[in-house]
Amino acid sequence: MYTYLIVDDEMIERKGIRMLLSRMNIRENILEASNGEEALEVFEKEKIDVLLTDINMPFMDGIELLSRIHEAYPGTETVIFSGYDEFSYAKKAISYGVFAYILKPVNPEEFEKVVGEITEKLAKSEREEKRKDESMEFLREHLLYLMVNGQSRSAMQEKTQTLLDMSFVRDFCRMVLLECANNYFEQVNSEQIEKMQSDLQMPFHYLNLNPQQSILFFSEEPDGGWEAFGRKLYHYIREMWDQECFLAVSGEITPDGELYDAFAQTEQLMERRFYHTGNHVFLPFQEEQSEVLVQIDAEILIRQIQQDIRMKDLESLREHFDQFCEKYEHQTIFSQIYIKFMFSNLLKEIYDNLERKDERELDREIDALYHSSNMAGVIQAVRMGIDRLETVFRADGGVAKRREVEQIKQYICENYSDSGMGVDQLAREVGMTPNYLSSIFKKSTGENLSRYLKGFRMERAREMLENTNEKIGVICEKCGFVNVSYFCQSFREYFGISRRNTGIRGSKMTSFAGRIKKAFSDMKVHRKLIVAYVLTGLFPMCLMFTLFYTQMRRVLVEREIKNLQTTFDQAVDDVNTELALHQSMSDYLAFDQTIVQIVKAEDKNSFEAYERMVKEFDPMMDSLSYFYPEIRQSTVYVRDSVIPHGMYLRPAQEIENDEWTAPADNDVHWYADMDQGTVTLVRSMPLIDDGKGGFLYISMDYSKIFGSMELAVNEDYGVFVYNEGKEVLYENQKMTRNAKYQMEFSDFQKIQKKEKQNTANYILLEKEIEQNGWHAACYLPKKGIISPMQPILLMVLLMWAGCVIFSAVVIMKFSGNMAHRLEKIKMTMSEVEEGNLEVELVSTERDEIGDLTRGFNQMLSRIRQLIQEVYESRICQKQYEMTALRAQINPHFLYNSLSLINWKALEIGSDDISKATLALSRYYRTSLNKGKNTMSIREEIDNVRSYLQIQEMFHDYSFTVKMDVAEDILDYRTLNLILQPLAENAIAHGIDRRRGSEPGVITISGRRDGDCVVLSVADNGVGMEQEKAQTILTEKSSGYGVRNVNSRIQLEYGEAYGLSIESEPGKGTKVTVRIPGVEREVQA
Repeated sequence: MYTYLIVDDEMIERKGIRMLLSRMNIRENILEASNGEEALEVFEKEKIDVLLTDINMPFMDGIELLSRIHEAYPGTETVIFSGYDEFSYAKKAISYGVFAYILKPVNPEEFEKVVGEITEKLAKSEREEKRKDESMEFLREHLLYLMVNGQSRSAMQEKTQTLLDMSFVRDFCRMVLLECANNYFEQVNSEQIEKMQSDLQMPFHYLNLNPQQSILFFSEEPDGGWEAFGRKLYHYIREMWDQECFLAVSGEITPDGELYDAFAQTEQLMERRFYHTGNHVFLPFQEEQSEVLVQIDAEILIRQIQQDIRMKDLESLREHFDQFCEKYEHQTIFSQIYIKFMFSNLLKEIYDNLERKDERELDREIDALYHSSNMAGVIQAVRMGIDRLETVFRADGGVAKRREVEQIKQYICENYSDSGMGVDQLAREVGMTPNYLSSIFKKSTGENLSRYLKGFRMERAREMLENTNEKIGVICEKCGFVNVSYFCQSFREYFGISRRNTGIRGSKMTSFAGRIKKAFSDMKVHRKLIVAYVLTGLFPMCLMFTLFYTQMRRVLVEREIKNLQTTFDQAVDDVNTELALHQSMSDYLAFDQTIVQIVKAEDKNSFEAYERMVKEFDPMMDSLSYFYPEIRQSTVYVRDSVIPHGMYLRPAQEIENDEWTAPADNDVHWYADMDQGTVTLVRSMPLIDDGKGGFLYISMDYSKIFGSMELAVNEDYGVFVYNEGKEVLYENQKMTRNAKYQMEFSDFQKIQKKEKQNTANYILLEKEIEQNGWHAACYLPKKGIISPMQPILLMVLLMWAGCVIFSAVVIMKFSGNMAHRLEKIKMTMSEVEEGNLEVELVSTERDEIGDLTRGFNQMLSRIRQLIQEVYESRICQKQYEMTALRAQINPHFLYNSLSLINWKALEIGSDDISKATLALSRYYRTSLNKGKNTMSIREEIDNVRSYLQIQEMFHDYSFTVKMDVAEDILDYRTLNLILQPLAENAIAHGIDRRRGSEPGVITISGRRDGDCVVLSVADNGVGMEQEKAQTILTEKSSGYGVRNVNSRIQLEYGEAYGLSIESEPGKGTKVTVRIPGVEREVQA
């Protein structure tokens, strides 16, 4: 984005140029000036890339402006647009480096072309400048890299004195070596480095050495010293880059000092990482921690550890191992090889005491130990062996308990009533720290010490509660608890609380479910019992039989698949481990400097070369066969002239025709030959002419590499190992019982394409050998898995048939007896239905049907007694109905009259009259309530709403009404006309008497409060003193409307219910109604 400055004394011209720029999508970074002086002021404040100027302007014309800009800002591109076309102007413009001269009126096409060319020129200039800067930066970093790796400053300065000024190197006072794992420095870019300098406020020069290492060169000392700055830099990289890194700060670099000396010093400091695992910053002026060596001899500690293993005393074993670690940890006087050797002997001692030893696993563990980059990794490898030993001991039930643990248990048993007893006090009793005591207690008992103490107290408390009559407070104190509430809560949490969760579950019945239910309800009892038997007896047994068969079949198949999968995965992992082991060994040989020096020796015929061959090269190659018996041949082939040395060193010309003689890269290549029984590893030697001068050939025993593919899972299986080209490298077909299911590899591929996991007849497995990309596959016929379950199936079938027959006989007998007794009750009920009330049943049974029979007899007696009473009550009821009918006659005239008024109002278009008429009709309809004394709260709310609508019209809408009534109370019953008198009082004594412009508000609300319903009528009227409000409900009040409502409620529901009044002068009054919440109608 470039910045444009338009300079012209005419506003219309500046607007025109701005418009042309906007047509080119240039709308930002456009500045304006009306003359040359203003333009110079803009140049002093802003960086201008393109100047568009007129010539003839007041104060300072365009030509003078160009001369000033050409002198002070030579990189600015300028364009003149002017009405003057004299050659003198054009000549001066050219002398000042003007890009273009455009005549007025400006041609838009010409203008766009010129601006486009200027933009391209500026972009090209930026690209060239950036390319130049990048080239110089690359050259600077390359020279720094050479100086760090051995070149002197003077030599570099002589080579580059005409190209690059290297004097900045003399300003370096320190270098900081950074080292990160995961090749992180491949991802670091210049933006991250610039942000780091800005955040740390410490300038430096950055040099990347490799994906894992970089150097920061500093020219000044940081505030607070290098130790504080190193920690700050470490935390910055950890937080901002999310990387664990290590820093080594060099000593002071003098102006004449060499950078490679400082770099060598930082590399030596970085070696301290092995011993100082937790340290990430290493300084040259830090003194090595001179810890006192543990005086116990290593041999004594090893013998103690051996004795601990034999005695299965894991706690002592860990203590002695900790002492062993203390002897060597942080002691840099010992070499890494010596320490790894000592700890590997310990690891071997641990594995020798395992009953089920795995030599391969031991080799892997020792290999991991020797590859550890720090002391912590070495110690962790041995600790893992101790953990495995502990697992074996615990499985055998032979872990020795510590004496201190038993002592603690005895102390708790004797002093559990001491409320101050905790982990700290128990630790003091045995002379240990609380953390260590908790650790050994949990390891010995598998339980946390604090939880064990609390559980012991809880068990004692339960015994006291069950066997004594003491109070809870006494038991709480005797069991060591101070707070009774906490004791009760802890007791409930420890032993649990039985809760019975009840609920009502309901759902709408679908039509199909309804028909099923009705059909079952209409059945005879005899048939119902049979259906119940089928559903609860026969059907579950059939379902159980089916589930048993399918589950057993599934379990057998899954177990076989799991066994096969586990064995197969282990076999593939063993092959992968073998290959990885040999590849690791090849890495060691391929990068060994000794071999490179021997091969590239200038005088190969000298006695020194032969002596080195015999004393260094031969033992190295001999050790391969010693440690890896499966290796048949190991040879280094060299393409240059070389004197053959046995089978260990041969010229490459001997095997030029073989397919593996010339690996094209530095990768490891694997080959397998089934006929010759060999597995071959071939790789280039990267340190011999960059991998082109020679390669390593290792041939191994075919049977030893693939020996784990002899699976011990079933009598019938097949195994293939093949490469990416689908070439079979190994095949093992074992079919002893089902030979017809044996298949060739081509058949296996066809089945594999159809279904990856299970087929109709086979179980197929496949796994990649990650080390070299080979694939291992296995198949197993399913036929032999199902046959063992046939006898079990027959036995279950016979048992099921016997149970079905026995239960059928029992249910038929039982249902027949019950159906007969119910049939007798039915026949008697039929007689009663026909009008015979004198019948009577006889039953001596004491079950539910007997109770039903006796209850039926009592019911008939009661019916006969009530017939006369019902007859008389019917006569009285008819009389009451006639009285109520007469009471409803008079309101009908009122409703009809109001209806007539409503229609007439609608005919003339008077909506207000219609609205008032309808409100009045609703009010009287709910007030009269058909002569009843109670109504629903919904109807009561409608009544007062209608009343207030009429009142709003009377008062010309000078107040508003708010309704806030909960939906869940609308169906409850209440006395009628209890809210209307309250609303009338709120208007007459509150709203009408208030002053001010603020509108009046009447709020009616309702909600549930436990088993009660609370209604309220509130206003924001004039209010009253609370003392006066209290007298309204008494005989002292002159009014009777509110008092009448209160009296009706208390007469109906009791003294606990009624009205309450709250009022405050100037703020309003609130009347609250409290009635019981009942959903049935209350009789007046």
